[in-house]
Amino acid sequence: MRKANISDSDLQQFLDIYLKVPMHIMFNTTYYCDNMCPHCHYSCSPQQDLKNFMPEQDIYSILQRLADVKFKVASVNFSGGEITAVESVNPGYMKRIASKSIEHGFFTKIMTNGSFINKPYADSVLNDITDLYTGTWDSFGIQMSFDRYHKDCITDAHKFIDALDIKLGKPNRFVPSWQHVSYPFTLFGFFHDPDFRNNLNVHPRNLDVYNELNWDLNPVGRAKENNLPNCRDTKSEFEKLCGGNKLEKLIFTPLFPYENGKVWSIFITFDCNGIVHLADAHNPDNLFKFVTKYKKTNGEYKTMPEIQAELGTKLIEYVYGKTK
Repeated sequence: MRKANISDSDLQQFLDIYLKVPMHIMFNTTYYCDNMCPHCHYSCSPQQDLKNFMPEQDIYSILQRLADVKFKVASVNFSGGEITAVESVNPGYMKRIASKSIEHGFFTKIMTNGSFINKPYADSVLNDITDLYTGTWDSFGIQMSFDRYHKDCITDAHKFIDALDIKLGKPNRFVPSWQHVSYPFTLFGFFHDPDFRNNLNVHPRNLDVYNELNWDLNPVGRAKENNLPNCRDTKSEFEKLCGGNKLEKLIFTPLFPYENGKVWSIFITFDCNGIVHLADAHNPDNLFKFVTKYKKTNGEYKTMPEIQAELGTKLIEYVYGKTK
């Protein structure tokens, strides 16, 4: 890792945290989405090329390299865009990649807007999700966006939950008839809009539905273009909090708090364009600031230590400046 203008002491303090905190891994498998949500910071839309989804071999190779540092992987998440849309051109894609992640021992989530419930392939997707739940015991979950920016999400959430609950009510050969199992299903919304949760009225028997507020709406992407209200300027708040302390800024830029700040983690995203990026926890404008490719020029997949070093170097140079 290149030192930039950082002292040995600051570099060591940074590495002691950066290389040890748990990683949440995101696969943005496609940037195609059937919605054009007014707040989307990735600019996902129906105009994106649906056939440009992340190759399964890329995902399998990355998962294998992640397995080498499995003790640091808090979760693996498959998202987009809208991942279920890939099912229309490559049936079974979602189940195969999620199953491979689970095989490696990672807690695995599918992140969706739920709109697939209105598509011709809805029943097939529901069957695959049911198999992932019932075949893996406690290693799989679903996360659905539930907020006023996702078109028809109220109707879709009710349809999705009710249909999946019925599927999960069928006999499961892995579970004794006397032992009832409930599976986690999380709806994610925004901190500024707690009352939106009142739009949900479901009573599933086989799903534990968690309706959580987990995100700030930030002035970035379409939210900035559309000048949406209730955007929180976490960038300015963070800069003020650091007060010019470069080491503090370096250490906390990629750290997301979890469980009231008791546990910290970083988010690393691999996407369908061959890019891997380290998330800035406070400045969404830096969405593609700390990036590298996950393959070498000869087509070989990089190891996770190589990727961590390249991303870490970009972060250090951002805070301390490049060496001359």
